[in-house]
Amino acid sequence: DAVVTSPMFNTIRGRAAIEGAFEALFKLWPDYRIRLRDSLFICEENRAAEFSMVMATDSAELFGLPPTGDRIEYDAVRLYTFRDRYIVDERRIYDLVGVLERLGKARLERELTVAADIQRMLLPRTQQSGAYFEAVGASMPSRAIGGDFFEYVDLASGGFGVALGDVSGKGPAAALVAAMVQGMVS
Repeated sequence: DAVVTSPMFNTIRGRAAIEGAFEALFKLWPDYRIRLRDSLFICEENRAAEFSMVMATDSAELFGLPPTGDRIEYDAVRLYTFRDRYIVDERRIYDLVGVLERLGKARLERELTVAADIQRMLLPRTQQSGAYFEAVGASMPSRAIGGDFFEYVDLASGGFGVALGDVSGKGPAAALVAAMVQGMVS
């Protein structure tokens, strides 16, 4: 007749349902670990409270977010009620806002890394030369991605042109506009 109330699994009742919830948890996070925080465990009569840190690798979809493969950690509190030395009620309280913020940040950082790689691929060769010239260029955004670009252009007349651009602003919006303009020039 044990009951576990958890933000992850809602309320579950009975030994079989609790076993199933733990099996699901270990499928979701095979490396799930709990570390007591400062050995803080409070007992009073038939009740106890445990303050801990939960650690796992984000390897499955959680709350609609795709897995990042990154290590996640969050604070947890478990409140227990005992009867005849058995846990009959467990209530779990998690810092889920912190989990979602960390997962979102990790996903954004990963997306920005991919965007920076794509932006570098869109830049022309770093040097170009002709009969009477040699041009060398480089672009280093102040953030992961930016709105600066350059392009070497071979003109129909046999001449050579250089296009330089600096889109106002920084970040993804500026990078998209710069890529679009660079594509029109090349």
